[in-house]
Amino acid sequence: MKLTYIVVILLGSFIQSTFAELKARIVAEKSRITTFLQDAQAGPEAKLVFCESGKMYVVDFSEDQPSIRELVHVEGAVLPVISPDGNYVVYSKGVSDDGETTLKSSAYIAELATDKSPVLVAEPAYVPRFVQNSTTPKVLYSTCASNADASRFAYDGCGGVYARSFVNGQVGDAETVWSGGSYFGGLSYDGTYLCTAWLGNGKAYMLNLNAPNPAPECAFLKLHNQQTGIDTILAIGACNPSISSSRTYSDAMMFVDFGYDRGFPSGFSSGKIPTVWMQHEYLWITRSNGDVLKFTEQKYTPELDDDAFMELSWDDTKGQSYGSRWEYPEWSNHPYLAVAGVVVKRTWKAARPDEYDDRQMVEHIYLINLKTSAALPVISVTDTSQNSKVNLKWSWFWASVPQNFSEEPDWLATTSIRHRYVKTSGAENVRLSGNTLVSQKPVRGVMVYDLSGKCLWSGRYNNRTQNVVIPEKYLTNKVVTIHVQLERCSRVELRSIKIN
Repeated sequence: MKLTYIVVILLGSFIQSTFAELKARIVAEKSRITTFLQDAQAGPEAKLVFCESGKMYVVDFSEDQPSIRELVHVEGAVLPVISPDGNYVVYSKGVSDDGETTLKSSAYIAELATDKSPVLVAEPAYVPRFVQNSTTPKVLYSTCASNADASRFAYDGCGGVYARSFVNGQVGDAETVWSGGSYFGGLSYDGTYLCTAWLGNGKAYMLNLNAPNPAPECAFLKLHNQQTGIDTILAIGACNPSISSSRTYSDAMMFVDFGYDRGFPSGFSSGKIPTVWMQHEYLWITRSNGDVLKFTEQKYTPELDDDAFMELSWDDTKGQSYGSRWEYPEWSNHPYLAVAGVVVKRTWKAARPDEYDDRQMVEHIYLINLKTSAALPVISVTDTSQNSKVNLKWSWFWASVPQNFSEEPDWLATTSIRHRYVKTSGAENVRLSGNTLVSQKPVRGVMVYDLSGKCLWSGRYNNRTQNVVIPEKYLTNKVVTIHVQLERCSRVELRSIKIN
């Protein structure tokens, strides 16, 4: 299967990056970006930030000749978010991502239009964001990313969620938003809902702050049995939570999930949702009651089956792409817009006979119209060689919202569930003995993921391998997902394996 959506045809007048050191470029013509914003009833002002190797970059699409510019005084940055007025960016420093950690994270704020030094907002402060409906910049953050009680999670009584204003360069006192635990996906536009995932027991949760006794509700995935009238929640793992900026659907959140292959029970209503999907295949939007409002798959490409993989025309210079998935989705300040990265899986023939070296990096950044599901690539890497380390992580997109903008009341509609049985074959043929994967059938490929979807280790084989040794460091005291590609195009997924 060819990844036709990532090919950049060098025709016309494309906007180029003026920052020589970053091996990435703007790949969308300004006219296409303008039209994309107009279709979403946004703009004309628009800005994008993203991180690469701890550095932060910004693109101002309202400029005559937009370019990628580094914020030179920002270092060690992850998880950037642009303020509602489009003038500031807040980010986390001291951690590598939004995963569980005992390391201390600090929240910093910086101006986008200048090279002034960033200002410390708070510490500890994890996954900082902005309060959306505020007349002045107000930073939202959580104070815990690892519960001391190993049986509980960050949302369950660990730290809390707080806000601090930032006016005239001065940071205000901490205001308590929620003292009963840490939430990482942001606060809804109306200030009613918090959301989280990943550290929320690997599930998607929403919290109604106005409820008499606020308690987290699992937001993914609700099934309704038409025969009994009973609702069932399938608590499917999720990560990269991002709260809605909608004024109408304030109890909504967006995220990617860990995939599902067990099928649904009988008796559920028909609809458009599939009954089996892979990790990070869809961008999901759900409500606090578990209803699915929307899902989009435009930029997901499944891994090639065995026969197609062996027939690839190898390019040892840039590597052979063989699959892709969504990563790091974020709902924009504009209700109809979002941004997400696209991870491309590449492989090279290894020096070892019949084996391959795999790599997964975010090679593209897409703007997404959540109303129409249209997606536009705006940034792409220019170097996909085996030694390249360019990884376009943690993007966030801001667009001006016209004063006369009004959301259509039903632009997100609940999507019903399709009833179908799915049987996973081959799982009984694969097991893990210590750190050795033992298969009754030949193994073509193995990939080990953490619960955030990050690939920790991978290997490919085209001989008759049936025992694969996985380095212990990727398994010890970890909860992981292991994808095993067998011969004859069959796939086995081993879930939530923990080795002490």
